[in-house]
Formats: sequence, structure tokens, C-alpha cells
Amino acid sequence: MVGVTSNRVLIDGVHRDWLRRKYVQALLHHAGVACIILHTIDAEDARGGSALAIMRRLDGLVLTGDESNIDPDVLKAPSVIDRG
Repeated sequence: MVGVTSNRVLIDGVHRDWLRRKYVQALLHHAGVACIILHTIDAEDARGGSALAIMRRLDGLVLTGDESNIDPDVLKAPSVIDRG
């Protein structure tokens, strides 16, 4: 199970997460793995702990490089640093 990061875009005042199909298609067709599309995680999401719980279940992670993949504040969030 491999997580693939998505990108956040604001359309008509609504945040939407999107991902180019080429990432999922490459993983399915060339690596034969199941994919989980991960929504964009900001620092508030990270404090809630649900994002970290999902990531702990993954066998791999693809960072697509889109500009909103990782909010730098996520790396400072207590739930990300405290793995105990």
C-alpha cells in the first residue's frame, strides 16, 4: 500500500485536493501496488493525529512534488515529532 500526495487548490472558496493520474497509473502498471491518495495535510491536520495514523499503515510514500504537498509547519507539529 503506497500513499501518493495530492495538491490543494482553492476553487470558488472551496479547497479541493487533486492528483495527476500519471502517478497512480505508474504505480499500478509498473510496480503493481495499491495506492492511497493522501489529501493535503496542514499543521492543523497533523495535530489531530489521523494523518500520522494513516501514514504508519503505508508501505511506501510518493511525494509528487506539487507545491502544497507538505506544509513546513507539519514537521513542527507535536503528533509528528512525538512517535511514542
